[in-house]
Amino acid sequence: MIRRARAEDVDAAARIYEALLDREEAGQGATNWKRGVYPTRATARRAMEAGWLYVREDGAGGICASMILNHEQPPCYLGADWRVPAAPENVLVLHTLCVDPSCAGRGIGREMVRFALSRARETGMRAVRLDTYEGNAPARALYAGLGFRLAGRADVLHEGVIPETLVLFEKEV
Repeated sequence: MIRRARAEDVDAAARIYEALLDREEAGQGATNWKRGVYPTRATARRAMEAGWLYVREDGAGGICASMILNHEQPPCYLGADWRVPAAPENVLVLHTLCVDPSCAGRGIGREMVRFALSRARETGMRAVRLDTYEGNAPARALYAGLGFRLAGRADVLHEGVIPETLVLFEKEV
């Protein structure tokens, strides 16, 4: 079940971030995230407090995935080739989709994105937008496979310290 996170879910989301960062540091990841910079427990806490953090339960009472859904489009989105005309309040933006590495390969990422699309439809959004690190081939394949359209690339300094090129995607709801 995917649901809005509660305060008691913040530590579980942070553990998933740490597990992904462990994989990054072992050379097995593709996110370009950095421990202590992004994402952190504070990332999950702020999102939960704002009502933006969503989690997927694993069936045994634990949390196996999380994501942030809001209307906040980063400044680098301004130059994208968006095809769906929509005011910011009519765009749902998916951020920081994380699946616990121990649960990878089970379709949970796909389930999370489909939930975001469903949530967008239910709330009258016109589009879902997101970005991912260009080196994150699994995420890029996931979004393309779900019908998201490539809307451009943007060179950014994420969190002011992580240089990367983002790939921007959009899907009409």
